[in-house]
Amino acid sequence: MPSLVGSEMCIRDRHICYTFGYISRMRFKMSTKKYRISGSKYSYRERQKRKERQRQLFVPRFIFIIFILIAGTTSAVVGIQNLRQLQKEKNIQWLSDKRLNNNVFLEQVNLRGLTIEEAREKMIENYPWDMKILVDNQEYEVFNFANLAIDNALQKIYKKNSKGKYFLQFQHMQARIEQVADDASNQFDQEAKDEKILEFDPQTQNFTYAQRRDGVTLDKKQLIEDIQTALKTKKFQAKIEAKLHHTVARDYQTLSVVSIDLEDEDLSHVCEKVSGTVIKKDEIASVKAMLKEGVKTEGADQMATAIYNAAINAGLKIKERYPAEQIPKFGMVGQDATIDSEKDLKFENTTGAEIGIIAKMEDKKLVVELVGFPVLSEGEKIYLVVEQRQEDELPQPEYIADRTLKTGVEIVAEAGMHGGLWRTKLVKEKKGKVEHVEILGDCFYKGRGAVIRQGVR
Repeated sequence: MPSLVGSEMCIRDRHICYTFGYISRMRFKMSTKKYRISGSKYSYRERQKRKERQRQLFVPRFIFIIFILIAGTTSAVVGIQNLRQLQKEKNIQWLSDKRLNNNVFLEQVNLRGLTIEEAREKMIENYPWDMKILVDNQEYEVFNFANLAIDNALQKIYKKNSKGKYFLQFQHMQARIEQVADDASNQFDQEAKDEKILEFDPQTQNFTYAQRRDGVTLDKKQLIEDIQTALKTKKFQAKIEAKLHHTVARDYQTLSVVSIDLEDEDLSHVCEKVSGTVIKKDEIASVKAMLKEGVKTEGADQMATAIYNAAINAGLKIKERYPAEQIPKFGMVGQDATIDSEKDLKFENTTGAEIGIIAKMEDKKLVVELVGFPVLSEGEKIYLVVEQRQEDELPQPEYIADRTLKTGVEIVAEAGMHGGLWRTKLVKEKKGKVEHVEILGDCFYKGRGAVIRQGVR
């Protein structure tokens, strides 16, 4: 039977061992933990320094590696090119020494027994090249397509040690033929230059113009076809006359002329403000701007009316226009235009070039002329037609005392004019036939009472 004392001792010793082991493990853990804590800070700094050094060395190393790769690649490419060049030189030497043992015909020439150089000389002798393009007595030399075709054919024949019959081929030279046509076109084409307004002479009431120049364009499509035909038929000395298209430059012309009877009025002062005005391409012209401070001047409405009708007749686009409130003294009812501080006459220059305005007095008439490039085609006309739709009674006359006349004598100084309603239509006519009629609108005018001079002497 086991002794209890021994068991207790054994248990106590085991407990002591366990306790000692636990203490030892704890000390080891603590010492290990302390070591890691104190050692980790030092290790982190070292690692950061190493990473920084590696980062600094990365770019130089990378560049060095790329340089080595490029140098190696370049050397390899150069080596391959040198080998190819040597092989090419050997092939050329071999071809230049080679003589054909068979009957080989290129076109009508037998190449048997000839080297490639001798064959080339013989072909050039039999098919000499002197093709030229003729343009207005000028000559333009054409690239030698025959020699190129001869070289291509001989290379093929001598490389294959061929026999039989061969022909000069030009189908693959389309791009070169087109380039020849382009070069000829660039050399001979000339753009048309229209006349251009330089200045206005108030003394002669005329514009002076820059000299015009007609244009010429070479027909490239036809030229390409002619070259191809000459090559196909072996006409290597052909003189090809180029087909030209001529463009006639435009001269300044009178677009329209409008005259208004003015009886005793003299509007020379208004003409001086307007005459010589140049309206630029696509510009919207303003009569108010032309007159400037003379908007309220006597004759402004007559000038606006004349310009309005001239613009209509020339086929220009009217942007703004107002009729008078009272029937105009100078007539042009339904075709008039008035301007004041709030109203204006505006039209757009749609001719594609500058327009000049000439305004002058001739035989008691206000004459306005527009010069430029025509918008309307030949035989085409645009004009206004007015019809009265309503007539009002005459207003009461106005009497003016005149001491130069005897009492009881009356003289009508100005006749009365009926007011009413007028309708204005825009008519487009071509070669005497009306093609289009457009109603522009109805205008109501107040009438004018007669002005009577009454003697009071």
